[in-house]
Amino acid sequence: MSFVKVCLGKYDNTDALEKEFHYCAQKCEYWSGYGIRTDSIAHAIFDMIQIKKLAEKEDGKQLYHMVISIWRYYEKPVYKNKAVTEDACCDLIGNDISQILYNIGYQNAYFKHNNNGNRHLHFIINSVNFITGNKLSGVKSICSQTTKYLQREYPFLQWEGPYYV
Repeated sequence: MSFVKVCLGKYDNTDALEKEFHYCAQKCEYWSGYGIRTDSIAHAIFDMIQIKKLAEKEDGKQLYHMVISIWRYYEKPVYKNKAVTEDACCDLIGNDISQILYNIGYQNAYFKHNNNGNRHLHFIINSVNFITGNKLSGVKSICSQTTKYLQREYPFLQWEGPYYV
């Protein structure tokens, strides 16, 4: 089964963004994001820190870490009248969710991984909303809405969750 999971770590130390970006970038096949420069990890981190500085919200939780795991299926599903592979689904989901997060005011980066056939995406979400300047407080709501969106748009992946660990 495919699932959405939020890692509920503290992520409150000053180097949390740097550590998490480097962790997610290890062995990733591809990374991208919205609201940040994607030419380098250093620029992406800098861009998120700048929003925190502008909002004067540099303390406390620095980020949220969400994982979307893509279940291995054996029949090629059809998405918008086209056959798609697991790899293509992973790419589509990464871009879709990243854009949705950005549209509600959260800079984010996503990293595509394939560990022994387990395709999954790691998302790093800035804890500060660039539209309102407020800290994210409803991560469970965002995760639940993400799961509902994925169940509706990608039903062939058999979604379960969301999980909070």
